Amino acid sequence: MLKKLKQFAGKTQKALSSSDNMLWLWAVIAAAGLLLFYLLTGVPGKGNTLVFAQWWEDELETGVLEKLVKDFEEEHPGIKVQLEKKSRQEIKAVLSGAEEQVRGKKRRSADIFSVEGGWTDDPGCGLAALDEELFRKKSPYSPWDSLPPGSPGETENRALPVISFINPLFYNIELLRDAGFDRPPKNQTEFLSYVQAITKPEQGIYGAVLALGEENSFGISRHILSWIWSAGIQDGDTFDFGSKQVAESLAFLNQLKPYLYPDFFGTDEEARLDIFIEGKAGMMIGSVSDVKKLREQMKQDFSITTIPGPALYVGKPVFALSSWYAGIGAESEKQEEAAEFIVFLLEHASQLAAGAFAIPGNGSRNPELINADPYYSKAYDMYDAGEMVRELYGTGRTRKLNAVIYEELKRMFEGRSPEDTAAAIQNRWENI
Repeated sequence: MLKKLKQFAGKTQKALSSSDNMLWLWAVIAAAGLLLFYLLTGVPGKGNTLVFAQWWEDELETGVLEKLVKDFEEEHPGIKVQLEKKSRQEIKAVLSGAEEQVRGKKRRSADIFSVEGGWTDDPGCGLAALDEELFRKKSPYSPWDSLPPGSPGETENRALPVISFINPLFYNIELLRDAGFDRPPKNQTEFLSYVQAITKPEQGIYGAVLALGEENSFGISRHILSWIWSAGIQDGDTFDFGSKQVAESLAFLNQLKPYLYPDFFGTDEEARLDIFIEGKAGMMIGSVSDVKKLREQMKQDFSITTIPGPALYVGKPVFALSSWYAGIGAESEKQEEAAEFIVFLLEHASQLAAGAFAIPGNGSRNPELINADPYYSKAYDMYDAGEMVRELYGTGRTRKLNAVIYEELKRMFEGRSPEDTAAAIQNRWENI
């Protein structure tokens, strides 16, 4: 390379004046020095580029994540972050090893992944066990403070929640009004009468929609456990599926069946949202972040409210929290730099929260949105007034538990009693 530079300089010097000749000589010397530095130290950024595989870009306001990456790179010279946009399904496939080979060559694994909490329970999930001591050294506060309260810690932590979302009840104001209601249901008895009145199968309209597709990571937590938790059962990993309260919650769900949008076991989150947007279902449980898409695409007015509990329940409303987690790839050779970036995300989570319409986000109320956005204000008031339950992640058994609930629910909707269903879930869970 140096020889070629000298040859090029020699040919060019004949056409240059003596002063230009000196300038060119200094340029050649500088280029040669820079080349020698690269040979000795490596091309800047090449060895310190973190690949962040994530779906967040599609669910954030335009430019939010890119701005955070730029700010991180300015604060951490020498470390670059490459955003690699993937769907949830693609990331899950990569972490499970399903995409390790591409055309006979091993795919380079990302250094950092956006993940769903339920993926982290499996020791073979493709994520590194997080080094708590390493994170504590890099952060003025402990990222472990953001872990689910009361997590039993049966498995090593493989991801940290960055921002969280409550899962309220959404309702179509026009469909409720057409059915004779001027407010949302306050309890499960009212909810049942509402879905009965809304349902008009001949028009393709149903009272509510569930999304229990097998590939839906949120299916059981959001659409089934939310109703159980709304009865005030909040003991996370320890609550008894065989209890009277759980059996009553399952009986309530069983009563809803004729008024639910058909094929709810084949419906995923995206289809659920489309069904609601198209006015085919009067109510649904969703992430508070759904507000963004509904405002853009829904022709009819909608609103949000707490998830109705049993008629006799007098406690605080209970919401399930879903979260965006970040973890480090098990194959990453830059785990220290990756930890640095995750700490940065945690410290700037309020920006992510605002861009994703996340409530409670990182727990910081956004004053501008409180004053300007009635949906945000209402959702935060509901959060303040309620109790939160995080997903049953970190127990080492969540994926298996979801599968058990899914299988036993199918049997219930095929005719088995709610009491027998609750007992079967509890018995199988105890033996997982």
